[in-house]
Amino acid sequence: MGLLYVQLNAYATQTSGHLWWRRFAAPEDALDLEWIVDHQCGDSIVTGHAVVRELRDWQAGRFRLLGEVLRLDWASVDDSEALRRTHFPAEPTHG
Repeated sequence: MGLLYVQLNAYATQTSGHLWWRRFAAPEDALDLEWIVDHQCGDSIVTGHAVVRELRDWQAGRFRLLGEVLRLDWASVDDSEALRRTHFPAEPTHG
């Protein structure tokens, strides 16, 4: 059994400039993932076309992690919030 915490964020890539004269590409959605599976934990960011594939997998009850395909079950809103507070108290640190 494991846990997956997902947060949707928008990211933009800096295309030129420095300091206060910077330009960025159009923002795109990204999924910030934090997971705990078999007493191991990690995090990753899913961007671009991979977001759509990830969402389709989740809709089908699958979560791909480190070359394995795991079964994904959704928690209720209340259970999800309680699990987040208990196991993922801080916001994701990447970005």
